[in-house]
Amino acid sequence: MTKRRKRVLFALAFRVVVGLLLVGFLARCGSVIQGEYAADGKPFDFADPPCSAVSGEPPPTSVDIRYTGSGGVYIGWGGDALMFGPFFSNPGLLTAAFGKFRSDEERVRRHLHGIPLSKVRAIVTGHSHYDHIGDVPLVARDHIPKAALYTNAAGTNMLSAYPDLRARLHTVQAGRPIAITDANGAEVIRVYPVLSDHAPPVCRCRRWPCEYANGPVTKPWTKPFHEHWARDFGGGETYAYVIDLIRDGEVRYRIYYNDAAAQHPLGIPDAAAIAQRPYDIAILCMASYDFVDGYPDVLLSSIKPRHIIISHYENFFSRSEGHWRFAPLLTNGKANAFFGRLKRIDYQNDPLPAAKKPCGVSTDRWTMPVPDAQVLFGPN
Repeated sequence: MTKRRKRVLFALAFRVVVGLLLVGFLARCGSVIQGEYAADGKPFDFADPPCSAVSGEPPPTSVDIRYTGSGGVYIGWGGDALMFGPFFSNPGLLTAAFGKFRSDEERVRRHLHGIPLSKVRAIVTGHSHYDHIGDVPLVARDHIPKAALYTNAAGTNMLSAYPDLRARLHTVQAGRPIAITDANGAEVIRVYPVLSDHAPPVCRCRRWPCEYANGPVTKPWTKPFHEHWARDFGGGETYAYVIDLIRDGEVRYRIYYNDAAAQHPLGIPDAAAIAQRPYDIAILCMASYDFVDGYPDVLLSSIKPRHIIISHYENFFSRSEGHWRFAPLLTNGKANAFFGRLKRIDYQNDPLPAAKKPCGVSTDRWTMPVPDAQVLFGPN
């Protein structure tokens, strides 16, 4: 068999597999969290929510967390803020498999509306798949032109395609803290990168077809993102982050953030490297949690957060607004089983209720907000 014939047969087989997966994805996306996991005892259907996302100017002593979708969050602290993985373009599954990536400028603009972008000091990504880094050039150039950019080595190589961003671009390294300062030069936020992991998105096997764009990007890109296939966006090393919110030289809140389910011990902060302090909030990815062992059980038993915000649960291949289904293969049964794990783990006896409960599923111990919703905490 010639090499050309092998390539044709492989491409055909790949399309058949993706087509079958697409059918399975569409058939197995859930949307309902049972009432036993909500404070009001009522089931919550994200596909037909009884409320909508709202946000407003928070009190200056509050922690302002807004779930922006696809695992991304805005974390505001007084007059300063960070954004993690701002992504809104949501190309379809076929584009992700066979097409070139292109940011949806109108959709990005619409979702950034209402977020106090002037406060954002840095944009951070946990890994470099397109659904986390794809909109970063557009956001950084057109909407937040002064924010520093922090990403992994693969993301640094991708963003090298934009010469005007290079002076703002920094490569994340585990154990090397990132200091965020205010306009007066005082440190207000400190970010600790933690080497983490990315669960395979389709099944438990660590090879094709369970993996997607798992490899690194080893050479700097010279062409902008829209000239690359979506599958070219290699995830590279994955990082979780510990975020300390500081005022008057004192850590007032500690937050844990990840954008991918991790196989322990990866993703668990090193207590020896980071001085012990209780974790107030953990922002955790739900998608693909069942494709790794002991997640989030081992992580939560280690950091014992007072409140959990569940993210990266919705279908990021869809552009639906106000009516969300869960990520592909995340059925109602799997999503509710995740909450069942939270309920069984004795990770915290001192919950931190949200000062402002958003549209979504919420108790004193956890919140699963709809995209664009705001969750406020404090004063602590």
